[in-house]
Amino acid sequence: MILSYTQIYYDRQFDTRSAVYHQVVEDFYNNLDDYYSQQEGVSGMPSVAYFAQKANLSPNYFGDLIKHFTGQSPIDHIQDVVLKLAKDKLKNTSLSISEISYSLGFDYPNYFARFFRKKTGLSPKIFKNI
Repeated sequence: MILSYTQIYYDRQFDTRSAVYHQVVEDFYNNLDDYYSQQEGVSGMPSVAYFAQKANLSPNYFGDLIKHFTGQSPIDHIQDVVLKLAKDKLKNTSLSISEISYSLGFDYPNYFARFFRKKTGLSPKIFKNI
């Protein structure tokens, strides 16, 4: 019973401070777009901790906040953006799959292929040739 009251109190803070936290969510989206648009040589995929640090929040609290207001975890948002960029680069550029994977921050092309296949059901090579 104490734990349920604690959870209710924890969740209530998101509703009472919603004006401030909507700005945090908006800044997260802007920082996520900026991460890929302004950096030529992306050094790894961004982490939740990276965006939490930019918002001056702990990673766990930041994750709870984003999930409360959007319904998705921050890592899901990051992966959605990466997938959108991957699809765009596969269809609209002549870059190889390896070059695309490195440009999106993957350390190894086979990690990218596994990620892409998991999200779309198709390999990057098949998607590019469709």
